[in-house]
Amino acid sequence: KLNPTGKVPALVDEDIIVWDSLAIAEYIAEQHPDKNLLPQDKKLRARARCISAEMHSGFHNLRNLCPMNVEADLSHIGKQLWAEHEQL
Repeated sequence: KLNPTGKVPALVDEDIIVWDSLAIAEYIAEQHPDKNLLPQDKKLRARARCISAEMHSGFHNLRNLCPMNVEADLSHIGKQLWAEHEQL
């Protein structure tokens, strides 16, 4: 109900809703600069953003074939996918 796209994740901060995982990470880093969630060095921060953006928008085969499941041990499935899908 909170996310305009009807999906997760969604971060609600008072009257602000942030619904994209990369945008959420950037928003949290902005709100808590004392936590050093991004590198202080300008070049390293740019590199970190490039890596995050590349993972966020790229690696289509990996993201489509290997959806995230932080609770399951899917190592056997990973080996099978690796063998069956050259693009991985």
